[in-house]
Amino acid sequence: MVFNYTSSNNNKNMFFESVKKLSHHIAVSGISRYEALTAARAVRTLTAPTFDTLVKPDKITGGGYDELDKEVYMNELKEMKKMKATWVSNDQIIFNLFSSHCSPEMETKLQGMKT
Repeated sequence: MVFNYTSSNNNKNMFFESVKKLSHHIAVSGISRYEALTAARAVRTLTAPTFDTLVKPDKITGGGYDELDKEVYMNELKEMKKMKATWVSNDQIIFNLFSSHCSPEMETKLQGMKT
């Protein structure tokens, strides 16, 4: 058990050390099959990954798109959608991993919080 909730539990160094260890575990264990390094970074920094907004290619004369620019854009869009879906899955895996390391008191406290 790593995470506990009590009125006297103010040891944030232990918390951050535990987060660091779990981040390393995520990166090397294959607990999240895809984008493990992104998931580990999110845990280590306590920040969800951000995904850049793609910019559509400019239309060329005649109202159409350059075929190469269009193909590159469509491939990037497909990859971005895949990365976002992977993050949703990894986020749930990370939540379950952290939950499994919580005391019953901490689970009760977390369940009482609004998300």
